[in-house]
Amino acid sequence: MNGSHPALLNTLVTGEPMTHQQFERLKEQLKLLSPQQLKSLKSEISSQLEPSTNSLLNEDEMNALAQLFR
Repeated sequence: MNGSHPALLNTLVTGEPMTHQQFERLKEQLKLLSPQQLKSLKSEISSQLEPSTNSLLNEDEMNALAQLFR
């Protein structure tokens, strides 16, 4: 993360809970990511939040199919 604050980086590395202020800074940093980076992050977050399923297709394959039907 370009221009990150040391405290935020330390929190991310150590796994300590973020303060509200650190979380807000992180949200602001998200605005600097490219659409592809955001999609990748979304996939990572979804995999952490949703229980694992035995899907026949991975995230990239699902996205490719979705593009076909637009």
